[in-house]
Amino acid sequence: MSNEQLVAILQEARQMRAEDKERALVECPICGGPLDYRPRDGTYNCRMGYFATRKATQEQ
Repeated sequence: MSNEQLVAILQEARQMRAEDKERALVECPICGGPLDYRPRDGTYNCRMGYFATRKATQEQ
């Protein structure tokens, strides 16, 4: 692979990561189960109890 190909792969990976960060967080990143929103405290929670966050996107 040439350096240009490696740079292109790196740029594509960065673009894909940026797009992933903007997507809505709808499933638990640990078990894959759906997240429930609790308006009283503003958190998204996994039904199995593995994950909780206040962020609405996948940005970590």
